[in-house]
Formats: sequence, C-alpha cells, structure tokens
Amino acid sequence: MTGARPRKPIRAEPPAENLMNSPLFARLTEQLGTAGRSSLLDLGPACGANVSYFGQQHCKLQIADCAEGLLALNARALTEPDALATALEQTLPLNTDEPCDAILGWDLFNYLDKPLLTALMVHLSPLITGDTRLHLYIGGRREMPAFPAQYRLTRDGRLSVRPTTTELRRCPCYTQPELRALLPQFDVERSTLLQNGVQEYLFKGQGRGHRSVR
Repeated sequence: MTGARPRKPIRAEPPAENLMNSPLFARLTEQLGTAGRSSLLDLGPACGANVSYFGQQHCKLQIADCAEGLLALNARALTEPDALATALEQTLPLNTDEPCDAILGWDLFNYLDKPLLTALMVHLSPLITGDTRLHLYIGGRREMPAFPAQYRLTRDGRLSVRPTTTELRRCPCYTQPELRALLPQFDVERSTLLQNGVQEYLFKGQGRGHRSVR
C-alpha cells in the first residue's frame, strides 16, 4: 500500500495592488516642490520610491514608521492624557528642532481611537505652524483592511496602494465634524471623495508662525 502524496502547501495570494489618482496629494507635492527646502514627516513605513521622490524635491524627510507601535498602543485602550503622552514619547520620538511643512498620515488615522488621536495631535503640536499641511485618507465604508496599506508614488504621478492583509475590520468612518474636534491644531483646507469611497483630506495648521509652504 503506497502512502498518499504529500499535499503542496497552499499559499495565500498577496493582496492586489491598486493605482489611484489623489488630487490633494498631488497638490501638496506641488506646493512642496515650489517651496524650496522643506521638512516632511511621514508617519508611514520607508518606501524607496517615495524617499527618492521627496529627495528630488529637496525635502528633509523624517520617516516615523509608527503604525505598528501606535496600533499596539491603541490596543491598550489608554484614556488618561498623561499616560498617553508618556507612551507616545516612547512610541514616536520627534525631532523638534524645526517645524514641519507637511505631515503624511496616509490611512493610519482610521485605525486609532479618539483618545489616541487627540493625544497624538498634542504630541505633534511642536512641529505644527500656521503653514503645516496634514494629508489623510479617511475611510467611508463599513469595513476596511485590518492593517494600514502601503502607499508608493509611481512615475506617472499616481499612488500605488498595496493592502498588507486580506482581513477586514470595522471602519470608524470619521466625519468631518469629528475630525475638526479631534484635530484642533488643523483646519480643513480641501476635501474630496475618491472613486474608491475614501475621503481625501488636506488640512492646514492653526499653529503659530509660518513656514515656506503657501
């Protein structure tokens, strides 16, 4: 009697990569490109194409790569401002030598609860001036991927969006009034609904002083 042939391991197909037009992101990069030397904080992971692009734009780029740390902090469900402030100092250390012209939040804010978002904005306050821009993608559908996507600039000016998981979770669907309350350091400059159901936001800082991005 011969033994059964061993089955080949089943490999899960990687999530499909999608290309999307992002008019407000294009507007922001155009502003940065005409501002001369500028300072940019990217809350997402390092991406070679993005680093190369912003290097050509003469941007001083800080890559925080903080999604995993913030999601772990979110899971602890801390609500006390002092405890959140201490945890954020460890999770997201900042170089406060100079303010930021722009902060890229990608889709990360969809994954943070309201107390953590409030604390995060306080944590980022030393970097925010009256000219700082904040760019976000806010989900508007009932479900979203269980972990933030990866975003890569393409040569034709679009963004390649690669989901990092096929699992889904509930989307908080933050409304514009909620975002105004959660992000008091910023005011909505522009907002547009993308074809994939995501609301794209470009915020302008309400901090003191001014930088080069107009």
